[in-house]
Amino acid sequence: MFGNEDTKLYRVLMFDELEEYESVIERLTSAAERGDGIALSNRGLARAEIGEADEALVDFTAAIAAIPRASVPRMNRGNLLEKLDRSDEALIDYGAAVELEPQDPYYRRTRAHLLHHLGRFAEAIADYDVAIEIEPDLRRTRDDRDRARDKLPVTS
Repeated sequence: MFGNEDTKLYRVLMFDELEEYESVIERLTSAAERGDGIALSNRGLARAEIGEADEALVDFTAAIAAIPRASVPRMNRGNLLEKLDRSDEALIDYGAAVELEPQDPYYRRTRAHLLHHLGRFAEAIADYDVAIEIEPDLRRTRDDRDRARDKLPVTS
């Protein structure tokens, strides 16, 4: 069991067994039913991890309504939307998270990867650049930025 599930927003949960996720969901349900945004977000994450995408989206959306200044539920919902091939919606959530936490290199890099995948290379490069400026040691981000630059059309 992870600690402080009622006071900390998680970006990822990594349990070995389905039962562990189900236990977390059960423990968070009473707080989630009271509209606790942190519990809703964490329960959504657990539900997403076990394949309950529709329920997870409901939880993330409720968490965003309950704690609108929190970036984590937006990133988590964006990650799930991206996995569901709902890229436009994912970009909206990633953008909102970046707006809330503009100095988070992970958020910038996550949005850049999706933009890159969508062929929006100039926008991806801009996010990669900011992520590198914030965290200069992001070697993989530098490599990804270089790959995006290679895909830009050559102008004469």
